[in-house]
Amino acid sequence: MLDTRYGRTVLAESYDIPEMAQAVTRYVARRLVERERALADGVTAGPLVTEQIVRLDRPRQRWFLLWTFFFGLIAGAAALFLLALLTQPHP
Repeated sequence: MLDTRYGRTVLAESYDIPEMAQAVTRYVARRLVERERALADGVTAGPLVTEQIVRLDRPRQRWFLLWTFFFGLIAGAAALFLLALLTQPHP
Protein backbone atom coordinates (compact mmCIF):
# COMPACT_ATOMS: atom_id res chain seq x y z
CA MET A 1 0.00 0.00 0.00
CA LEU A 2 1.15 3.50 -0.81
CA ASP A 3 -0.45 6.55 0.78
CA THR A 4 -0.89 9.33 -1.76
CA ARG A 5 -2.73 12.61 -1.56
CA TYR A 6 -5.62 10.95 -3.42
CA GLY A 7 -5.86 7.96 -1.08
CA ARG A 8 -4.16 4.60 -0.82
CA THR A 9 -2.84 2.74 -3.83
CA VAL A 10 -2.00 -0.94 -4.01
CA LEU A 11 1.53 -1.32 -5.38
CA ALA A 12 1.41 -5.06 -5.91
CA GLU A 13 -0.67 -8.00 -4.86
CA SER A 14 0.42 -11.60 -5.27
CA TYR A 15 1.00 -14.86 -3.42
CA ASP A 16 4.14 -15.48 -5.46
CA ILE A 17 7.21 -14.50 -3.40
CA PRO A 18 9.56 -13.69 -6.33
CA GLU A 19 6.89 -11.46 -7.91
CA MET A 20 6.41 -9.56 -4.64
CA ALA A 21 10.17 -9.25 -4.20
CA GLN A 22 10.37 -7.77 -7.70
CA ALA A 23 7.58 -5.28 -6.90
CA VAL A 24 9.30 -4.21 -3.68
CA THR A 25 12.61 -3.84 -5.53
CA ARG A 26 10.98 -1.66 -8.20
CA TYR A 27 9.33 0.50 -5.52
CA VAL A 28 12.56 1.01 -3.56
CA ALA A 29 14.49 1.73 -6.77
CA ARG A 30 11.89 4.30 -7.84
CA ARG A 31 12.06 6.04 -4.45
CA LEU A 32 15.88 6.08 -4.56
CA VAL A 33 15.83 7.65 -8.03
CA GLU A 34 13.31 10.28 -6.88
CA ARG A 35 15.50 11.07 -3.88
CA GLU A 36 18.63 11.39 -6.02
CA ARG A 37 16.82 13.71 -8.43
CA ALA A 38 15.59 15.85 -5.55
CA LEU A 39 19.09 16.05 -4.09
CA ALA A 40 20.55 16.89 -7.50
CA ASP A 41 18.04 19.73 -7.88
CA GLY A 42 19.08 21.10 -4.50
CA VAL A 43 15.76 20.32 -2.85
CA THR A 44 16.93 19.17 0.57
CA ALA A 45 14.50 21.14 2.71
CA GLY A 46 11.70 19.39 4.48
CA PRO A 47 8.31 20.91 5.25
CA LEU A 48 9.55 22.58 8.45
CA VAL A 49 12.52 24.24 6.72
CA THR A 50 10.31 25.29 3.82
CA GLU A 51 7.88 26.91 6.26
CA GLN A 52 10.77 28.82 7.88
CA ILE A 53 11.95 30.05 4.47
CA VAL A 54 8.46 31.26 3.61
CA ARG A 55 8.18 33.00 6.98
CA LEU A 56 11.50 34.79 6.41
CA ASP A 57 10.47 35.80 2.89
CA ARG A 58 7.15 37.38 3.94
CA PRO A 59 8.62 40.71 5.16
CA ARG A 60 10.38 41.12 1.79
CA GLN A 61 7.09 40.51 0.02
CA ARG A 62 5.37 43.11 2.20
CA TRP A 63 8.01 45.72 1.46
CA PHE A 64 7.77 44.95 -2.24
CA LEU A 65 3.98 45.34 -2.13
CA LEU A 66 4.24 48.61 -0.23
CA TRP A 67 6.87 49.92 -2.65
CA THR A 68 4.70 48.94 -5.61
CA PHE A 69 1.64 50.61 -4.08
CA PHE A 70 3.45 53.90 -3.40
CA PHE A 71 5.10 53.90 -6.81
CA GLY A 72 1.69 53.38 -8.43
CA LEU A 73 0.20 56.13 -6.27
CA ILE A 74 2.91 58.61 -7.28
CA ALA A 75 2.75 57.59 -10.95
CA GLY A 76 -1.05 57.97 -10.94
CA ALA A 77 -0.87 61.41 -9.31
CA ALA A 78 1.76 62.52 -11.84
CA ALA A 79 -0.37 61.25 -14.72
CA LEU A 80 -3.44 63.11 -13.43
CA PHE A 81 -1.41 66.29 -12.98
CA LEU A 82 -0.02 65.99 -16.52
CA LEU A 83 -3.50 65.31 -17.89
CA ALA A 84 -4.83 68.38 -16.06
CA LEU A 85 -2.07 70.52 -17.57
CA LEU A 86 -2.65 69.22 -21.09
CA THR A 87 -6.44 69.60 -21.03
CA GLN A 88 -6.41 73.07 -19.49
CA PRO A 89 -8.17 75.58 -21.76
CA HIS A 90 -5.83 78.21 -23.18
CA PRO A 91 -7.03 81.86 -23.08
